[in-house]
Amino acid sequence: MDSYRVKRRERNNILCLWGMVGVVLWSLLIGRTVNAYQEEVVARGGSIIGVVKFSGIVPPSQVYKVTMGSNPEYCQTIADKNGVIGISQVQVSSKQELADVVVFLQEVERGKPVPKEGPVVTVARCQFQPRVIGAMADQTLRIPMRDPIVHQLRGWEM
Repeated sequence: MDSYRVKRRERNNILCLWGMVGVVLWSLLIGRTVNAYQEEVVARGGSIIGVVKFSGIVPPSQVYKVTMGSNPEYCQTIADKNGVIGISQVQVSSKQELADVVVFLQEVERGKPVPKEGPVVTVARCQFQPRVIGAMADQTLRIPMRDPIVHQLRGWEM
């Protein structure tokens, strides 16, 4: 690994990486389509259930040294004796089932009312749980911090 990438990783706060919680969050909370979703009574709504399977080689965990940020000593508790933590890019079970997946329908213009209460992401021991969530516009997102330090959160859109 070249020194630029190592320095960059050491400059970044490891806690920001746990912000992967927002893979879809910002696009769903902030971005709105031209045609707004119309709520209506749905008498015989459907359901989607299933399992998402991973194919291919599972990428190795990304390794980070917990020496960056304003409180590295606090997050050392989840690192190994050298201050290193491995963060998996994907979580795959022995049955090749993928965890932390969002499946969504596009171009749904009307349907049952959207609950006002949105997802809850808990921050404890320098980790965000769950790591991936989905939410809709106008839902309330709660992020209780159980740690005595403040963590940064990042979001990505699809």
